[in-house]
Amino acid sequence: MNRVADVAVVGGGIAGASSAYHLACQGLDVALLERESELVTIRTNHYDPDIGVNIINGQTGVVTRVGRATINLRDVQTGRDVSLGPRYFDGGGRLSHGYASTTHRTQGGTWDMSIMVGTDGLHREGAYVAMSRGRAHNLIVATEPELVALDLYLDQSGSTRHDQGLDLDDDTTELREDLIGRIGRSRGKRLAHARDVDASDVETLTRRHSYPELVAAAARAVQVERVATDQVGVEVGSMEDRYQAAVASGSKAAVGVRVRAADRGNVGTITAVHPQTLSLDVAFTSAAGTTVERSFGWHQVEVIDDTAGEVVMDPQAALALAGLRREIDTAALRWRDTIVKLGSSPDDARLYAKAVTVAGERVAQTLAAETPRWIDETIGARPHSAQ
Repeated sequence: MNRVADVAVVGGGIAGASSAYHLACQGLDVALLERESELVTIRTNHYDPDIGVNIINGQTGVVTRVGRATINLRDVQTGRDVSLGPRYFDGGGRLSHGYASTTHRTQGGTWDMSIMVGTDGLHREGAYVAMSRGRAHNLIVATEPELVALDLYLDQSGSTRHDQGLDLDDDTTELREDLIGRIGRSRGKRLAHARDVDASDVETLTRRHSYPELVAAAARAVQVERVATDQVGVEVGSMEDRYQAAVASGSKAAVGVRVRAADRGNVGTITAVHPQTLSLDVAFTSAAGTTVERSFGWHQVEVIDDTAGEVVMDPQAALALAGLRREIDTAALRWRDTIVKLGSSPDDARLYAKAVTVAGERVAQTLAAETPRWIDETIGARPHSAQ
């Protein structure tokens, strides 16, 4: 349709088809077009200054003339004549046969009759677009192979997914009910979004305090957390990370499993596991063939062996992990109590840090929207329109 041809033959009758055949036999590239055939444009929002017409994607027209480098179409909707030439095609414009189009491209168009072919668009959104294009009639046509294939699929899989077809049988009434049910189901997509559980509290802080006040409060909250950590003697967050890493590695730790050392990234193989101390021995082999063994805590390695499966936790390891969990919980409680005694809240550092970010962005947006002071000082204030 959109290739460069040596000869264009207009008219698909006996004479046209015969001429096209003999020319093709002589090695010429022949394009055969039927006069009054309907074509559809495939290019988004193209304005052609030569003809002063805006060509939109999916616009349909009837062929009225084929020239050496142009195709004349009569717009089906407006009746206006349009001549498409090199500017349209060299810019990426294309034509396709207009007897059919995708549902997406028909949006906004209207015809006397609309025929929806196939079952792919049988959902609420697609059916609404396709079945509202015809002024007088709107039909749905599905081929027998499509229906048989869909019915077979449903029989084999028991699927009730709305995008896999209708559950057909010989009863016309049930078919109609299935069709209505299928069209009633939506395939609309919801936008992915993340819900910030702190959003309400952060908004309250930004409304109650100025930006400098938020910065000062955030700094104080961080300082209180540092004091609490010093008094407790441990970093609660680091202890929690250590516990989670130990559980992850210990659940797959076994002799022969490959691991990566967290401190340097070297890869080795476990040679022994010590459940009571939550540790293990790892052998590292250099490129020269030298082997060295080192001992690590479970939290100090990462299992990288894809074939490693879950292992049954040794009772001694489970007891050691439970003790570590109690130690973390006790330290966390002491840490929170210390922060409260210092006149702060355990969540203050996180909330004020977020509030500072939000308020800072708002201040920046306000400054960006304002006229720079140096412009007013240099050329004066912006003049206002006369009333």
